[in-house]
Amino acid sequence: MDYNEVLRRARERIGPKCKVCPECNGLGCGNTMPGPGSKAPGNGANDNWRAWRRWSLNMDTIAPNTPVDTSLALLGRTFSLPVIAAPIGSLRAQFNPGDDIRDYNACAAAAAAQTGIAASFGDGLDARVFGHQPAVDGHDPRESRPRQRSRPLRRERGH
Repeated sequence: MDYNEVLRRARERIGPKCKVCPECNGLGCGNTMPGPGSKAPGNGANDNWRAWRRWSLNMDTIAPNTPVDTSLALLGRTFSLPVIAAPIGSLRAQFNPGDDIRDYNACAAAAAAQTGIAASFGDGLDARVFGHQPAVDGHDPRESRPRQRSRPLRRERGH
């Protein structure tokens, strides 16, 4: 499979909101909410992309040629890299209506465990996801918790 075939298959599978752009910067999908490009005015994804572009890794190449330890101990666990898989919620609403967030979460949890990074999951719109979160090495990787829609989060006066 060549790169063009990968793009063709991705457009079939990820669409209709994700346009599988050569550079994922939020310009092709802006104002497709729910969707990856953010709601009006549609600049949130691009603002984040531009902010990340300001950062770069300046490597010090004058170093001993020895193995490098990239592991990180955090909250009683050790990870191979200081990386957390991003929480994705509402997969059907944002990308492909045929996708099931539970399948995505199971795949993401397995990949995170295999590579030794941390996994996390968002809450999203599908309430079934809360009874089906895969545990990662016995840990619950949920990023947020369900809340009753009739009781919005708010702060009482004087507290």
